[in-house]
Amino acid sequence: MIKRLLVPTDGSDQSVKVVETAVALACSLSASIRFLHVIDVKLLEAPFFKDLTALAGSGLAVPVVYPDLARLLNQRGELALDMARKAAEKEGVPCDTRLVTGVVGRCICEEAALCDLVVLGRTGENRKWVEGNLGSVTASVTRHASTPVMVTGDTVHFDDDAPMLVAFDASIPARKALKTAVSLVQQWKRHIIVLTVGRASRIVAEEAEGYVGDHGIQADFIQLQGDPAEQIVKTSRDYGVSVVVMGAFGHGRLRELMLGSTTFYVLEHVQTSLLLVR
Repeated sequence: MIKRLLVPTDGSDQSVKVVETAVALACSLSASIRFLHVIDVKLLEAPFFKDLTALAGSGLAVPVVYPDLARLLNQRGELALDMARKAAEKEGVPCDTRLVTGVVGRCICEEAALCDLVVLGRTGENRKWVEGNLGSVTASVTRHASTPVMVTGDTVHFDDDAPMLVAFDASIPARKALKTAVSLVQQWKRHIIVLTVGRASRIVAEEAEGYVGDHGIQADFIQLQGDPAEQIVKTSRDYGVSVVVMGAFGHGRLRELMLGSTTFYVLEHVQTSLLLVR
């Protein structure tokens, strides 16, 4: 059961949208939120480089450390947390805030240990530099967090009856994802669609059917052929789902290097929110 969300925020426009999504999700689940801002320790320990071309007559960069940098970063973090807290309080969602300093992805994973779900965006304050691809912090958290991670999408349906899509391939992460989805759908009260892809999809689907049926949940089961990542994205779009639930990185690093990662493909192409379970 999901009763406590962890929501990292940096105050960027993208982060504000994530906060809005998380608040809507918390309302639908009667859950509380912990908002987290991490001051990147690399900004404090690595000096900025200032171009002194005009003064030296040639290209020259020297390290410059601003004495008030720590104070300014702390103020920015407090402002971001205050904005998030007000958004939650406006909707009557219980919340608290934490401001920490460290390696951003690592701090998020550590704080997630006593939360049920991490909610974050595909990118943060450096969105303009990643050209629509996955941000480095999000990539790190989705790979290393032991807590399920929801990466928010462009469309949000937490306040309606849009179905939930579960991608199932019988891997250990996919089995954990199915269990998480069944628990969530019991709490969330909405329809569930289970998708299997491949030549053995019928056999794989039977395993999912047994587990879902034992919990008294009505679900639709779809078996398709083709590339799993592409079919997940297409099915989520065709059925207008509220969230896609899938196991994260279910087939090992070697297979990912050779064939590419289904997880990363879906992260970068699905329009709705994606709930990843490791």
